[in-house]
Amino acid sequence: MFRQLFLILFALTILCPSVQAFEQEKKTEVIYFGATWCGPCRAMKSMMKDKEVQAAIKKVDFKMYDVDIRRKESEKWGVRQIPAILVIKDGKAKRYTGYKSEEDF
Repeated sequence: MFRQLFLILFALTILCPSVQAFEQEKKTEVIYFGATWCGPCRAMKSMMKDKEVQAAIKKVDFKMYDVDIRRKESEKWGVRQIPAILVIKDGKAKRYTGYKSEEDF
């Protein structure tokens, strides 16, 4: 069953140009790292409830991680300071650390 599903998906990827175009149009990925005990992290988290910030978040692939709970992700990305924001576009990551105001975000 798994093999059949794999072959169908593989054939679609090769034969269907719209699937190839979809794969090429990868969204910018934004990963936010914070913690519940971190004051600046709490301030940034409350700022993310703003309507303009929410609209911006919807345009990217946004992930939010608590460094105490999701340690593997923190280690994978080498997060040593929080709050930290990683913006990944075209395979290149840019890192921002420390509190960012609403305008910066």
